[in-house]
Amino acid sequence: CDIEAGSRMTHDRLFRIMSSGKPITGVALLQQIEAGKVSLDDRVSRFIPELANFRVRVGDAARPPDDTFGTISANREITARDLATHTSGLNGFLLDIPPTVPFTLAARVPYARNLVLDFQPGTRWAYSAVTGPDILARIVEIASGTPFDRYLHERIFEPVGMRDTAFNLSEEQRVRVVPRYGRQGSAWQRVPGDVELADRLLPRTGGTNP
Repeated sequence: CDIEAGSRMTHDRLFRIMSSGKPITGVALLQQIEAGKVSLDDRVSRFIPELANFRVRVGDAARPPDDTFGTISANREITARDLATHTSGLNGFLLDIPPTVPFTLAARVPYARNLVLDFQPGTRWAYSAVTGPDILARIVEIASGTPFDRYLHERIFEPVGMRDTAFNLSEEQRVRVVPRYGRQGSAWQRVPGDVELADRLLPRTGGTNP
Protein backbone atom coordinates (compact mmCIF):
# COMPACT_ATOMS: atom_id res chain seq x y z
CA CYS A 1 0.00 0.00 0.00
CA ASP A 2 3.10 2.23 0.21
CA ILE A 3 5.03 1.95 -3.03
CA GLU A 4 8.07 3.91 -1.84
CA ALA A 5 8.37 1.90 1.37
CA GLY A 6 7.51 -1.38 -0.35
CA SER A 7 4.90 -2.23 2.29
CA ARG A 8 1.82 -4.36 1.60
CA MET A 9 -1.79 -3.69 2.53
CA THR A 10 -2.87 -5.09 5.90
CA HIS A 11 -6.31 -5.36 7.46
CA ASP A 12 -5.64 -2.56 9.96
CA ARG A 13 -4.62 0.17 7.51
CA LEU A 14 -6.76 3.31 7.50
CA PHE A 15 -8.22 5.05 4.45
CA ARG A 16 -9.29 8.67 4.16
CA ILE A 17 -13.01 8.56 3.53
CA MET A 18 -12.92 12.09 2.11
CA SER A 19 -16.42 13.30 1.21
CA SER A 20 -18.02 10.20 2.75
CA GLY A 21 -17.73 12.29 5.90
CA LYS A 22 -20.64 14.39 4.62
CA PRO A 23 -23.28 11.67 5.24
CA ILE A 24 -21.83 11.30 8.74
CA THR A 25 -22.31 15.03 9.32
CA GLY A 26 -25.80 14.59 7.90
CA VAL A 27 -26.59 11.92 10.51
CA ALA A 28 -25.40 14.23 13.28
CA LEU A 29 -27.55 17.04 11.89
CA LEU A 30 -30.62 14.77 11.69
CA GLN A 31 -30.08 13.68 15.29
CA GLN A 32 -30.17 17.30 16.39
CA ILE A 33 -33.28 17.89 14.30
CA GLU A 34 -34.96 14.89 15.97
CA ALA A 35 -33.94 16.32 19.35
CA GLY A 36 -35.67 19.59 18.47
CA LYS A 37 -32.43 21.56 18.66
CA VAL A 38 -32.18 22.44 14.95
CA SER A 39 -34.62 22.96 12.08
CA LEU A 40 -33.70 22.77 8.42
CA ASP A 41 -35.31 26.17 8.04
CA ASP A 42 -33.14 27.75 10.74
CA ARG A 43 -31.00 30.60 9.54
CA VAL A 44 -27.32 29.90 10.07
CA SER A 45 -27.07 33.18 11.97
CA ARG A 46 -29.25 31.71 14.73
CA PHE A 47 -26.17 29.71 15.74
CA ILE A 48 -23.35 31.77 14.20
CA PRO A 49 -24.34 35.48 14.18
CA GLU A 50 -21.28 36.43 12.13
CA LEU A 51 -22.77 34.58 9.14
CA ALA A 52 -25.92 36.69 8.78
CA ASN A 53 -24.93 38.76 5.74
CA PHE A 54 -23.16 37.65 2.58
CA ARG A 55 -22.27 39.19 -0.75
CA VAL A 56 -22.97 37.32 -3.99
CA ARG A 57 -20.70 37.28 -6.99
CA VAL A 58 -22.10 38.71 -10.23
CA GLY A 59 -20.80 38.69 -13.77
CA ASP A 60 -19.33 35.97 -15.96
CA ALA A 61 -19.65 32.68 -14.05
CA ALA A 62 -16.88 31.20 -16.20
CA ARG A 63 -14.30 33.66 -14.89
CA PRO A 64 -11.77 32.32 -12.35
CA PRO A 65 -12.92 32.88 -8.73
CA ASP A 66 -9.80 34.94 -7.98
CA ASP A 67 -10.45 37.30 -10.89
CA THR A 68 -11.94 40.76 -10.31
CA PHE A 69 -15.72 40.58 -10.04
CA GLY A 70 -18.67 42.59 -8.80
CA THR A 71 -20.91 41.66 -5.88
CA ILE A 72 -24.42 42.34 -4.65
CA SER A 73 -26.12 41.61 -1.33
CA ALA A 74 -27.65 38.17 -0.82
CA ASN A 75 -31.43 38.13 -1.17
CA ARG A 76 -31.80 36.20 2.07
CA GLU A 77 -29.79 34.46 4.75
CA ILE A 78 -28.36 30.98 4.31
CA THR A 79 -30.29 28.22 6.10
CA ALA A 80 -29.33 24.81 7.42
CA ARG A 81 -31.29 23.34 4.50
CA ASP A 82 -29.13 25.28 2.03
CA LEU A 83 -25.99 23.89 3.61
CA ALA A 84 -27.32 20.33 3.75
CA THR A 85 -28.45 20.35 0.11
CA HIS A 86 -25.45 22.20 -1.38
CA THR A 87 -27.57 25.17 -2.43
CA SER A 88 -25.91 27.81 -0.22
CA GLY A 89 -23.54 29.27 -2.81
CA LEU A 90 -20.58 28.64 -0.50
CA ASN A 91 -17.50 26.99 -1.93
CA GLY A 92 -13.78 26.68 -1.31
CA PHE A 93 -11.82 27.02 1.89
CA LEU A 94 -12.02 29.62 4.65
CA LEU A 95 -9.91 32.67 3.84
CA ASP A 96 -8.20 35.64 5.48
CA ILE A 97 -7.75 34.02 8.89
CA PRO A 98 -4.90 35.38 11.03
CA PRO A 99 -2.36 32.66 11.89
CA THR A 100 -2.91 33.27 15.61
CA VAL A 101 -6.55 32.07 15.40
CA PRO A 102 -6.92 28.58 16.96
CA PHE A 103 -7.36 25.80 14.41
CA THR A 104 -10.85 24.79 15.54
CA LEU A 105 -14.37 24.99 14.16
CA ALA A 106 -15.39 27.36 16.95
CA ALA A 107 -12.65 29.85 16.18
CA ARG A 108 -12.48 29.61 12.39
CA VAL A 109 -15.98 28.97 11.04
CA PRO A 110 -17.05 32.59 11.73
CA TYR A 111 -14.44 33.66 9.17
CA ALA A 112 -16.72 32.24 6.47
CA ARG A 113 -18.17 35.75 6.57
CA ASN A 114 -15.27 36.76 4.31
CA LEU A 115 -16.42 34.48 1.49
CA VAL A 116 -18.42 35.66 -1.51
CA LEU A 117 -21.27 33.37 -2.57
CA ASP A 118 -21.21 31.94 -6.10
CA PHE A 119 -24.99 32.46 -6.40
CA GLN A 120 -28.04 33.52 -4.41
CA PRO A 121 -28.91 31.04 -1.60
CA GLY A 122 -31.37 28.38 -2.69
CA THR A 123 -31.31 29.21 -6.39
CA ARG A 124 -28.82 26.63 -7.65
CA TRP A 125 -27.01 23.44 -6.71
CA ALA A 126 -23.22 23.38 -6.52
CA TYR A 127 -21.08 21.00 -4.51
CA SER A 128 -19.69 22.62 -1.36
CA ALA A 129 -16.69 20.45 -0.60
CA VAL A 130 -15.53 21.91 2.70
CA THR A 131 -17.08 25.15 3.94
CA GLY A 132 -20.74 24.10 3.98
CA PRO A 133 -20.12 20.86 5.91
CA ASP A 134 -17.80 22.65 8.34
CA ILE A 135 -20.54 25.17 9.15
CA LEU A 136 -23.02 22.34 9.69
CA ALA A 137 -20.52 20.63 11.98
CA ARG A 138 -20.21 23.82 14.00
CA ILE A 139 -24.01 24.06 14.23
CA VAL A 140 -24.10 20.52 15.64
CA GLU A 141 -21.43 21.51 18.17
CA ILE A 142 -23.46 24.51 19.32
CA ALA A 143 -26.82 22.71 19.37
CA SER A 144 -25.48 19.69 21.25
CA GLY A 145 -22.98 21.47 23.48
CA THR A 146 -20.38 18.88 22.46
CA PRO A 147 -17.22 19.24 20.31
CA PHE A 148 -17.94 17.66 16.94
CA ASP A 149 -15.25 14.98 17.08
CA ARG A 150 -16.44 13.81 20.50
CA TYR A 151 -20.06 13.98 19.36
CA LEU A 152 -19.35 11.66 16.45
CA HIS A 153 -17.37 9.29 18.65
CA GLU A 154 -20.07 9.06 21.32
CA ARG A 155 -23.24 9.32 19.23
CA ILE A 156 -22.34 7.63 15.93
CA PHE A 157 -19.03 5.77 15.72
CA GLU A 158 -19.11 3.89 19.04
CA PRO A 159 -22.79 2.84 18.83
CA VAL A 160 -22.28 1.23 15.42
CA GLY A 161 -18.85 -0.26 16.16
CA MET A 162 -16.76 2.15 14.03
CA ARG A 163 -14.00 2.23 16.63
CA ASP A 164 -11.18 3.04 14.23
CA THR A 165 -12.91 6.01 12.56
CA ALA A 166 -12.18 9.62 13.51
CA PHE A 167 -11.62 13.09 12.13
CA ASN A 168 -8.64 13.62 14.44
CA LEU A 169 -6.29 10.65 14.50
CA SER A 170 -4.04 9.52 17.31
CA GLU A 171 -0.33 9.17 16.54
CA GLU A 172 -0.81 5.39 16.44
CA GLN A 173 -3.56 5.77 13.86
CA ARG A 174 -1.61 8.25 11.75
CA VAL A 175 1.10 5.71 10.93
CA ARG A 176 -1.58 3.35 9.56
CA VAL A 177 -3.05 5.83 7.05
CA VAL A 178 -2.70 4.60 3.47
CA PRO A 179 -1.01 7.13 1.13
CA ARG A 180 -2.99 8.22 -1.92
CA TYR A 181 -1.77 7.52 -5.46
CA GLY A 182 -2.87 8.52 -8.93
CA ARG A 183 -2.13 6.83 -12.26
CA GLN A 184 0.35 8.67 -14.46
CA GLY A 185 0.93 6.74 -17.65
CA SER A 186 1.97 3.25 -16.69
CA ALA A 187 2.99 4.11 -13.12
CA TRP A 188 1.32 5.01 -9.85
CA GLN A 189 2.48 8.31 -8.39
CA ARG A 190 1.75 9.69 -4.93
CA VAL A 191 -0.90 12.41 -5.19
CA PRO A 192 0.83 15.83 -5.01
CA GLY A 193 -0.24 17.94 -2.07
CA ASP A 194 -1.99 15.07 -0.27
CA VAL A 195 -0.44 15.98 3.08
CA GLU A 196 -0.92 19.70 2.46
CA LEU A 197 -4.61 19.17 1.71
CA ALA A 198 -5.08 17.34 4.99
CA ASP A 199 -3.39 20.21 6.81
CA ARG A 200 -5.87 22.69 5.29
CA LEU A 201 -8.92 20.78 6.54
CA LEU A 202 -10.21 21.91 9.91
CA PRO A 203 -10.04 19.36 12.70
CA ARG A 204 -13.68 18.89 13.67
CA THR A 205 -13.34 19.79 17.29
CA GLY A 206 -13.96 22.62 19.68
CA GLY A 207 -10.73 22.00 21.56
CA THR A 208 -7.03 21.35 21.12
CA ASN A 209 -6.02 19.10 18.24
CA PRO A 210 -3.00 16.82 17.91
